[in-house]
Amino acid sequence: MHWWFPGNASSVGGKVDSLFYVILYITGAVFVLVEATLLVFLVRYRQRSGRKATYIEGSNRAEIIWTAIPAVILVSLALFSQPLWSKIKNDATYPANAAELGL
Repeated sequence: MHWWFPGNASSVGGKVDSLFYVILYITGAVFVLVEATLLVFLVRYRQRSGRKATYIEGSNRAEIIWTAIPAVILVSLALFSQPLWSKIKNDATYPANAAELGL
């Protein structure tokens, strides 16, 4: 448990925290990678005197790649978290004398 998390209130709290960290590390790594790439391209292709901008039409291959990679990561996270979500939402895991609160 870390200082920003409350104490576990259920038997699956530790697993939910672990899933949070997996998502945090993946998104943090992607953020750092994207920002570093942005910085490199900002410096490399900055405006210089005597240099005219070239226009490009686009690249279907690049667009497929930058769409497919996040889609694969998202589907992987969904498949990875599905057993935990099923365990949380499965009514059979509640004790027989559990009270249902309609809040």
